[in-house]
Amino acid sequence: MKKGLKGIACVILSAGQSRRMGTHKALLKFNENLRFIDRIIEVYKNFGITEVIVVAGESLKNELNVASDVKIVTNQHPEFERFYSVKLACEALSREVELCFLQNCDNPFVNEELLENMINLPEESDCAVPVYMNQGGHPVLINKTIIEYIQSIDGKNSNLKDILSKFRTMKIITNDETVKININSPEEYEKYFINK
Repeated sequence: MKKGLKGIACVILSAGQSRRMGTHKALLKFNENLRFIDRIIEVYKNFGITEVIVVAGESLKNELNVASDVKIVTNQHPEFERFYSVKLACEALSREVELCFLQNCDNPFVNEELLENMINLPEESDCAVPVYMNQGGHPVLINKTIIEYIQSIDGKNSNLKDILSKFRTMKIITNDETVKININSPEEYEKYFINK
């Protein structure tokens, strides 16, 4: 485990209603020992990030059973879509946070090598996005300028992609196709975890 990376946080977005999957994606098994949520938290903590926030819906928060140092933020309005969760999380970040990873719970493939490639955000960039075959993926890394902007705007009618397009983005070219994979349906889960 790396020494704690001060000023860097991770937000795990897990407040969706998982209609296509039919069950909470955060609770899906990644392997025999870990659920998706456990695997994601483990990667970020092993990387050295000590401030981890999970945004969860009301029906999921009591089932998470994550470590006590992981902060749970409840999204009471999943109908407001993903950006509302991002806003709630940004409002819950400690003041020292200068950089924050935004991580979807349905992409449990994040790894330390990818985080290492993203973390050195130059001053002339406000966010970093991994790019595979000319397509942006996840996680997204945002700086304090974007965090403060998100804190200041309405969370009900905003779209993260539109907001990020206003800021200076550094593309992190990667050969890791998993940055594009989201597990949204039983068929996708079976493809990557049962028939692997």
